[in-house]
Amino acid sequence: MPNAVVKTSLGLAGVSTASAGGVYLSGALSPSTEKQLSIKDLVTKNKTIVLIKSGEDDRWNKIWDKYKTHNSGKEKDSWNLQGWNHSNTTNRLPSLESKCSSEISSTISGEEDPRYKDFVSWCTRKAEFKDKLMDMGYEPLADGDSLWTTNFDSYKATGNQIKIHGLDIPSSDVHTNSDHLNKLKTGCSTALAKEIDDTDYSKTFEGIQKWCTKKKDN
Repeated sequence: MPNAVVKTSLGLAGVSTASAGGVYLSGALSPSTEKQLSIKDLVTKNKTIVLIKSGEDDRWNKIWDKYKTHNSGKEKDSWNLQGWNHSNTTNRLPSLESKCSSEISSTISGEEDPRYKDFVSWCTRKAEFKDKLMDMGYEPLADGDSLWTTNFDSYKATGNQIKIHGLDIPSSDVHTNSDHLNKLKTGCSTALAKEIDDTDYSKTFEGIQKWCTKKKDN
């Protein structure tokens, strides 16, 4: 009798194990399902890249040049864009931007997924110091902001110690001279547009933050 109970228990255990295995194989408990992420989520978390926005024609044109070079001579391009012709496509195709808009909501397995890599190549740009600072809660000074004159005088007062790469303001310069004041404005404009992996400007990041931006209003 005890043997019969043991056999029955083992049989039930086997059925349970088989059932669980069947559920797993069917995909109900598949770990790969849980790992699916949207391209948008991954791009948002990656602080080294930024989505190219609609209307940023200069940036789109640069991407388009890269796309054309990558697909040069190919009858079928990487994304099978509408209007692609390997022999005479020169002007940027609107279908590139449209493809980026539709692809961003796609779900992928991770950063090694070819679809993610393609998206990064054709729909994003490298983050710049302006992007980094805005993410930290700062905003670039507007052209008419009164802080320009204050920062100009303070920049000189520090003896250019907390500086922006490539920007030296002589002690004889005065903020009432627009050409002198524009040295700081131009230096900031250049610095904020540099990519965050620029070694020289990275060394003077404190100066870029201090002289070129201010805390955003809550």
